[in-house]
Amino acid sequence: MRRPYRLVIINPFTFEEKRKWQLTRMNVFIALTLLVFLISSATYLFIAYTPFKYSIPGYLTEQEQKRLERMDKENIERLDKLLEELEQKQLFIDNITAVLNGRVTTMPSDSAVQTQEPVKIEFPTSKEDSMLRAQVSEEERLNLAKPMAKSGDKINLANVLLFRPVDGKVTNAFNKLDGHMGIDIIAPEYEPVKATLDGTIIFASWTSDNGYVVQIQHPYNLISVYKHNSVLLKKVGETVKAGEAISFIGNSGELSEGPHLHFELWQNGQALDPSEYLSF
Repeated sequence: MRRPYRLVIINPFTFEEKRKWQLTRMNVFIALTLLVFLISSATYLFIAYTPFKYSIPGYLTEQEQKRLERMDKENIERLDKLLEELEQKQLFIDNITAVLNGRVTTMPSDSAVQTQEPVKIEFPTSKEDSMLRAQVSEEERLNLAKPMAKSGDKINLANVLLFRPVDGKVTNAFNKLDGHMGIDIIAPEYEPVKATLDGTIIFASWTSDNGYVVQIQHPYNLISVYKHNSVLLKKVGETVKAGEAISFIGNSGELSEGPHLHFELWQNGQALDPSEYLSF
């Protein structure tokens, strides 16, 4: 690498030496490396600090970079807000479910998450309350403990104690000619929807037209239907008692135009007008 060589430039006509250099392989290598470094540095500086860089495909202008950074920041803030709202909604649903089932759970603090077994709520009862409970239980025993009717039997539901599914105002009445096989009851969103009679959940799922729907099979070949719910609290196969919460009022489904409950009663395949058996 250090062996010397001579580079000479000669005039081809007079053979006069014009230039000559004493070179080694090491010098030539260092010179070429330095030349490549200088050319690369100059190219980088030219592209980085001149408007020529914007002509390179895929290179964003300063305004476009700021716009993308702003969009990323907005998307992150929007995602954080959606996650926070989802957590709050889930916490609200859990609390409402706990209250409806007669439980109170310990809320987690900011410093640490504490868990505690649900605690039953016990309300003080008076002598009048005990007498009323006994009277209602006796009426339910006389009215609801009857054996299930056969498919061909006719049962007078006027003698059956039905529980009002929700407190509200009826805005769309039963009309079989128009294909409206139930009644629409307006109530505040997330208001609990209660079972109208003891029975078994035979359907609890989502449909595109009616949103979240619950169907309950009762004695007397009676089926009750609850449509456009926001949240379902029961699953297929579960048994429920009259007045037990099964869902929350909502606005789900393509046929819904606001928070309400569409309530139907069916017996032996025939739609019944709920307003004839319940007062709202």
